[in-house]
Amino acid sequence: MIISPINNHANRIYSHRTGWGRMWANCLNTVVGFNADWSNENTVYLEHGMEWKEGAKSINYFLASEKQLQELAEENKQRIAEGKEPKQSAWEKLAAKANMFANFKGRLVSLDIDCPMYGTLLIKTWTLIRLTKSAVDPQLFVRLIYGVSL
Repeated sequence: MIISPINNHANRIYSHRTGWGRMWANCLNTVVGFNADWSNENTVYLEHGMEWKEGAKSINYFLASEKQLQELAEENKQRIAEGKEPKQSAWEKLAAKANMFANFKGRLVSLDIDCPMYGTLLIKTWTLIRLTKSAVDPQLFVRLIYGVSL
């Protein structure tokens, strides 16, 4: 299965964001994981996404402002009252992915480039992360997935 370590591939089949992942999936006779649970796969291929630039000094990923997290919390109160599942924040989605990485027993293969030092890159955006308040502990995320202590 092919996944993107930070941003999930777009679900739309004709998305240019997913094109490279689909090409690799065809070459490797596997599938693009999109938002799938890949924790029980034997081999997972990391396709870093079209936004990735080798030598990048930070990660281009917006995790939500405090205001957006508050709005999501209010929306989720309404959803729960209506008997619907709450929506996950970007933090919660990253934390779920971090848990899959932390518990993964199979083989990880980085496609196209050496696997970036995501933990180091996340530290460089730590000011934004510290300002974001969420139920998900960003330090735990960084420690779990990237083995970096803050």
